[in-house]
Amino acid sequence: MNCRQGRCRCGGRVILFYFPVLFLPAGFPANNCVLELPAKLVFPNKGAGGNSHDFYPFPDMEFYYNSNMATRTEWKCPACGALLAMEDVNMAADMVLCRSCNKISKFSEIVQEERDEEILDSIPRRMSVTKTARGLEITYKKPKGAGLFLLMFSVFWNSVTCVALFAVMREMSCENLFELLFLIPFVLVGAGTFTGAFYVLFGRMTLILIPGRGELFRGVGSLGRRQQFLLEKDSCISIEASSIRRNHEVLNKIVVGQPDGKTFEFGTGIEEAEAQQYIAALLRKMRG
Repeated sequence: MNCRQGRCRCGGRVILFYFPVLFLPAGFPANNCVLELPAKLVFPNKGAGGNSHDFYPFPDMEFYYNSNMATRTEWKCPACGALLAMEDVNMAADMVLCRSCNKISKFSEIVQEERDEEILDSIPRRMSVTKTARGLEITYKKPKGAGLFLLMFSVFWNSVTCVALFAVMREMSCENLFELLFLIPFVLVGAGTFTGAFYVLFGRMTLILIPGRGELFRGVGSLGRRQQFLLEKDSCISIEASSIRRNHEVLNKIVVGQPDGKTFEFGTGIEEAEAQQYIAALLRKMRG
């Protein structure tokens, strides 16, 4: 552990203890004093060993910094709305100091809030957003092309299975009982593919959001499953990789942190990454 000296505007000195990558003040000044941290300490260039991935506190920070920070001139404090100075941003510790209200905020949250505003500017295709008496209603429907393909496959599969089933049942005996049992898995697969095709063609996923809570519906018409979850003010909402694979590709899911420490997860059936990002941004906005 190393230490550096910072100077408070009131004239006093403050000792800062920090690790090679992540440093935090041993104690921020009392009496509403404002620290003047050394520029090299506040805004280092790289992480330990020259690896920039050790330096940025969340995955998209490096991309956002490299692409937008050079042209970005204004960041606003979430508490008072005052402009934040870039020399008051500590990227390694993921914090920014507002010199107007002396509030320390997470810089990643400020970045995420701006990115959410950009994402919410346009509604993704196959998605509708309407205000109802129950709250903000977001409906997503799967692409019909996959449903039509699945329906044709289901018709072909079930036709062949039915022909084989009727041929076995026409001459029912103890000898062909094994053949009848052998066809049961084929019947189940046919029923499953037809149900899946019907859901893709006519089903929907609907979110109903009000500040602080949400309800998820998945089904056809009014038949389906409803799940409720909470959206607390500090709940973590992210998009993560799931354990489900399709065509050797890992599907992503939307993860919502709950007060009991568990998570509410959904969204693996959403085809477009833009739609997942839009829903996650709306969930963050509706935190109460």
